[in-house]
Amino acid sequence: MFHVLEHLRDPLHMLTKVRAWLRPAGVLVIQVPNAASLQARLFGRRCMGSTYRATSCIGRRRTLRKLAALRLLDGRNASGSWRDNGPLLAASLAPGLDPFVERERLLSEHQRTPPLVTALRRATFLATVWLCTPLTLLEAWAQCPATLTVLAQKVG
Repeated sequence: MFHVLEHLRDPLHMLTKVRAWLRPAGVLVIQVPNAASLQARLFGRRCMGSTYRATSCIGRRRTLRKLAALRLLDGRNASGSWRDNGPLLAASLAPGLDPFVERERLLSEHQRTPPLVTALRRATFLATVWLCTPLTLLEAWAQCPATLTVLAQKVG
């Protein structure tokens, strides 16, 4: 469940359903934006990971472990996810360059961007992600990553 729970009105209900689908000792991987991340502290409401209503409710290590435990899932660890941290930081710094944001905007406005402009915007976004790498490494070192991942195993 990569970036699913923060979009749901009732994440506990979904975890109950997912638990029923898991085989005994099956493992569920949950990833959500971290409401306690360095990026969330720096950017506040402008942080790309904090744009979702439920992030502040579930995007914390102890809360994720509690969610897993309430549904008889053993939350074995909660760790940071370095994979998404650079793009999230880049999207917070330059939201207009984020390919996903751009796609949603174009779809809502029923527009098309010339291919060369799209290629330049994506190259600029990729360069921004690479430039953000030192900060995302600092986040990982400080254990305040922009996203959290929990491995939860079915028990009982």
